[in-house]
Amino acid sequence: PQFSKTNCSMAKMATSLDWDRCLVNANLPLLGTQMISSILQYLKTNKYLPSDYDENVNVYFGHSIIFHFFLPEKRSLAVKVANNGSTNANSLKAEAAALSENFALYGGIIPQLIRFDSDKDFSFLIMEGIAIARINLADIFSLSGNQANIMQRLLSGEDRINSHENKTPIINLMSAIETLPDELSCHYKRIMVERKWQEYIQDLPSISQHGDLGLTNIGKTPDGIIVFDWEDYGIINVPGFDLFTLLISGCHFKLDRLKNIINDIYQKNETQPHFLAPVVTQLNIDQQYFIDLIMINLILFHDLKCKLSYSDDVINDCRNLLEELNSHSFS
Repeated sequence: PQFSKTNCSMAKMATSLDWDRCLVNANLPLLGTQMISSILQYLKTNKYLPSDYDENVNVYFGHSIIFHFFLPEKRSLAVKVANNGSTNANSLKAEAAALSENFALYGGIIPQLIRFDSDKDFSFLIMEGIAIARINLADIFSLSGNQANIMQRLLSGEDRINSHENKTPIINLMSAIETLPDELSCHYKRIMVERKWQEYIQDLPSISQHGDLGLTNIGKTPDGIIVFDWEDYGIINVPGFDLFTLLISGCHFKLDRLKNIINDIYQKNETQPHFLAPVVTQLNIDQQYFIDLIMINLILFHDLKCKLSYSDDVINDCRNLLEELNSHSFS
C-alpha cells in the first residue's frame, strides 16, 4: 500500500502529535503514545540511537508503522513496530527471516537486518538501508554494473531454487481462479485447460518469491535501488511471479504498456539487450507464451491480495486487466 507520511522532531513526537488519533485513523491496533516512548527507550538503551538524539524522523502509516531515523554519514535506520501477538508481529518475524536468508545473495539491493526483538508490548524489526522514494520502471531498466546483476538474479531466482525450507506445493491455480468473479472465473477455467496452464506450472522448479515486488516496495537510493517489505516472502513459489508483479505494477495495469515492454525485451539487439532479456532467458520464457504468463501470475497475484485483504483498488485493477486480457488475441 501507499504510505501516508508525517515528519517531526523527536522532541515533539510524544507531545505535539495526537498519536492515538493518528494510529486509529491508520487502522492499526497500536497503543499510541505508549508505543512512541517504548520504541525510543528501546533504541537508545540498545545504542541504536544516541541518548541525546533529537533529529527529524519520518513516520509512515500503512499496514504497519515504519520509523525512519536519519543518522550521520548518510546512514539511516528503519524500524517497523507491531503489537506482540498480532498478525503484523508475525509478518515482522517472517520479514526478518527473509532478510536474514537473502542478504548474502542480494546485499546490494535489500536492507540489512540489524535486529528483530520485542519488549513486553511490541515487536521491533530494525533495518539499515531503507529508502522510501518514488521510482519507475525506467529507473530499474537503467541499472548498471553490480546492482543490475543483483536485480536480474533476484528476478530470475536462479540462485534460490529449492533454497526455501518450506516445501509447500506451488499454489493451486484452479483454487486461485475461484476467487475471481463468476464470469471471469468461468473463462479462465476454460483457458487454463485449453492452454495446459496447470501442467506448465507443475513442471516448474520451486523458487521462493518476494511476493509483493511492486514499485511501491522499491525505493531509489544514491547508489541505485533498494527492495524492501519482504513479509510475503515464500508464500508463492512460482518462478517469474516477482518479474510479472514488477511489470504489471510498473505499467499501472495497462495492457498496451505491457505489450510495448514485451516487444522491447525480445528485440534482437546484441550490442545493448533489454535489461530484462537475461531474466526471461534464465526463466525460459518464450515470447508467444508471455501473455499467458501475465494472466497466470495476475490470477495468483489477485488471489494473494484477496487473502491478505488488500484494498479494493488493487483487486479491481487486477480484475480490470484480466477482463482486458480476456479479449486479447494470441495471434
